[in-house]
Amino acid sequence: MASNYIVWDAEILETLSKGDARFAHPENLTLTIACTIDHAGEHRSFYGNPEEIGEMLELFKRYQFVAGFNSTRFDNYLVDGLMGWSQGSLNALLGLKHIDLMAHIQKALGHRVSLASIGEALGMPKTGSGADAPAMWRAGKHKEVIAYCFQDVAITRAAYLSAAVHGYIPYATRGRIERAYVRVE
Repeated sequence: MASNYIVWDAEILETLSKGDARFAHPENLTLTIACTIDHAGEHRSFYGNPEEIGEMLELFKRYQFVAGFNSTRFDNYLVDGLMGWSQGSLNALLGLKHIDLMAHIQKALGHRVSLASIGEALGMPKTGSGADAPAMWRAGKHKEVIAYCFQDVAITRAAYLSAAVHGYIPYATRGRIERAYVRVE
């Protein structure tokens, strides 16, 4: 298990419904906040402007790898759009230094699993939904959105640690706890 890593997540301004075509082009969405927790448990948040996100990217360079949940297909593209880069630029910059737990789970199971189901299985139930975060942000409830984002990062970090230590990520489905066997290093 790597001893020097950072986990991150980001929230957006736009409200999206399931199946919304804008999911296919997150580089066109507005990043409001990004949150990180590193291997030592240090929490940091970065507002969605090029200066602060640039600071976050500089921070990423200090770590052996960066982990996220659905980050390759969504969060990384948010950063591309904010920074004015072509789609996939952050993925290329991170290269092998990036672990997307959703991608590992999907490869292992053949389907996606929600972060909420992982949190439930880990005893870390989510207190909100990413679908609520945009309206909360627009209503000026920034602290609540940041707390929500940190909760997602904490669940992602716990999922990474489970995979690194035990070789699987647990998830809840139909009243049972199942395992997605993944190799993260």
